[in-house]
Amino acid sequence: GSRMDAAANVLPFQISLAAQLPHAVGLAWGLRIQGLDSVVATYFGDGASSEGDAHEALNLAGVRRAPVVFVLKNNGWAISTPVRKQTAAASFAARAAGYGIAGELVDGNDLFAMHDACSRAVARARAGKGPTLIEARTYRMGPHNTSDDPTRYVDPVELDEHRAFDPVERVRRYLTAEGLV
Repeated sequence: GSRMDAAANVLPFQISLAAQLPHAVGLAWGLRIQGLDSVVATYFGDGASSEGDAHEALNLAGVRRAPVVFVLKNNGWAISTPVRKQTAAASFAARAAGYGIAGELVDGNDLFAMHDACSRAVARARAGKGPTLIEARTYRMGPHNTSDDPTRYVDPVELDEHRAFDPVERVRRYLTAEGLV
C-alpha cells in the first residue's frame, strides 16, 4: 500500500499521562485492517508507563500485532520520583516480553542508535511482526515543568556528569571527527 503524508498525520499533543497510547494502537490496528503499510509512532515518559492506559495499550498492541512503535523516554524521573521507585524491572524495555512484543533498550542520547532502533521497529511492524517498545535512556537536564524545582531532589554532581552525554554535542563531535563540519 501507499504511505500517507506524514505531515498530515500528526495528532495533537496529549496532556493526560499515557492517554495517547490506546489511540495509537487503535489507529495502527485500523491501518493494518485497511491494508496500508503505515506505522504509528507514539512517545511517552517513564512515569506514564506506570499508568493503566500504557499497560492496556501495550497488551492490545501485542494481541492484535498492531504496527505501532512505542518510544518510552526514560529520563530517570517521573516528576520527582526516581526510576528505582517506579519499577522493579531491570529496564522498561524488559516489560515488552510480558506483552509478547519486541523490546529494545537504547541510548536515547545517541541519535544514530535511536535512528537504527526506530528503523528496525518500523521494518518489523511493516513486515507484520507487530509492535516494538523502545526504551530511550536519557537524563532530564532541567525541571519537569514550571512548578518543579529539581534542585530539591537531583544531585548536582550527577546532573553535571550527564552534560557530557548531550545528544547535540555528541553529534557535533561526530561530525567534526568525520570532517563533515
